[in-house]
Amino acid sequence: MQCCPLTGSGDFDGPACFTQKVRTARKTHRCCECREYILPGTRYEYVSGVWDGCPDSYKTCLSCAEIRDHF
Repeated sequence: MQCCPLTGSGDFDGPACFTQKVRTARKTHRCCECREYILPGTRYEYVSGVWDGCPDSYKTCLSCAEIRDHF
């Protein structure tokens, strides 16, 4: 069942393993969605996992994470 037409076809295979945390930045990062800076002392979402056999990680500002989770 697809609840939002913006999410695509729904034929998505999730990651083989996955972890999601909210961290506080100790150095400057870039949000993987809006590309704005995540400054030291700012909380952000850190996600790591293995997608299609390839490990990767993503840092997302909490504003983008909230928007993404809503849709």
